[in-house]
Amino acid sequence: MPDISHLTIDSLPLAFGIIMAIIGLVFYTQGLPGKFWQRFYAVLPGIVLCCFIPATLNSLGVFADGIGSQIYGFTATYLLPASLLLMTLSMDVPKILG
Repeated sequence: MPDISHLTIDSLPLAFGIIMAIIGLVFYTQGLPGKFWQRFYAVLPGIVLCCFIPATLNSLGVFADGIGSQIYGFTATYLLPASLLLMTLSMDVPKILG
């Protein structure tokens, strides 16, 4: 069997970009009006695919060891606070307080 260990993705930006592309593709196809995609996502919700596909790639060894924890650290440090800020900006504060 040939050695494929050199094909693993060990770059954090590349791994993150691949995962974001997969998630973007899932949400794009979920919004398509085609009958196939509507039936497909009626059986298998898009959020399940957003979790299942990257986890499967990780289990198959596409990503190098430790990339998952690096991606978690990156998202927890940078993306989570930005998401919370954007969510807070979209709130109707007078309605909440009154």
